[in-house]
Parts: sequence; structure tokens; C-alpha cells
Amino acid sequence: MKQHPKSRDCIAICAAMAVGSDLKELHKTIGKQEEYSDSDIYMYFLYHGYYAGAIFEVKHDVVKTNSSFKVKVSPQDGPALVYVKSERTKHDLHAIYWDGEQVYDPNPFTKHGRALSSYKITDWVPIKKSQRNGCINSYEAITPRKKKKKKTVKKNRR
Repeated sequence: MKQHPKSRDCIAICAAMAVGSDLKELHKTIGKQEEYSDSDIYMYFLYHGYYAGAIFEVKHDVVKTNSSFKVKVSPQDGPALVYVKSERTKHDLHAIYWDGEQVYDPNPFTKHGRALSSYKITDWVPIKKSQRNGCINSYEAITPRKKKKKKTVKKNRR
């Protein structure tokens, strides 16, 4: 999937690709917006039974330096949302989807399958499928439900 050249919905397209859906379904689930926040996208993942974020095993994945932690991430660890420096606008970030083997870039001017090393990566957000089947109900819990209209059944009187 590719974004419209003037849109800023690369993150939404990446999220839809990650769960095997499309932008139309994402709009139905979380609404159509000009720009999406990380929270919108994380809730969308939860709705589809995915976790976005990182859980690190401190003994092996994290190296402590003076006052910070450095985390080792391997692209072979699996799918991720990857934030990179935008090639179209100087001070913006752009989102691409890494499926664990290949890059899917929603930028309409690039081809899928470009080398991950050709991007200037700023953030790496692993995506994991929940062990549970179905939806993780957090999104439904915070989303107001629409009241269903009761259907009136007219009975024929004779």
C-alpha cells in the first residue's frame, strides 16, 4: 500500500499492513484523521490482537552505560514499525513497516523491498501477535459504543 503524495498517513498504512488489513478498515476502526498519534496506532494494534512496543530481557538485550540504557535490537527478531528520517521533508519522520524479512515503504516514490540499511532509522517499535485469539479488548473498552436501534416488528392483525 502506498500513501497519497500529499498525505501524512504513513504510520496508518504501516499499521494496516502489519495486521493484514487496509486503510479503509483502519478508518472504520479508529476514524479517519489527517495525522495519527502513536496512541491511535497502538490501540489499533490492540484491537487486532497485537502488541506494539518493546519488552527487553535485561540480562541479554540491554546494556547499561553511565545514566542510560542501550538496547540491542535485531531485525531478525520479527516485525516492527520503523521510524526513519523523511526523505521528502527535512525535519519530519516517516514510518515504514518491517515484516522481519523485507521493508514495506508507504512513500509513493519508493519501491517495497529497499534495503533496511538505506534508511536513517530513529526508532524501532517491535510488533508481536498476542498469544490469545481475537481482540485484546482495550480499544473497545475506551471507545464509546454506539447504541443499537431497536427494531420494531409490526404484526399483521386479521
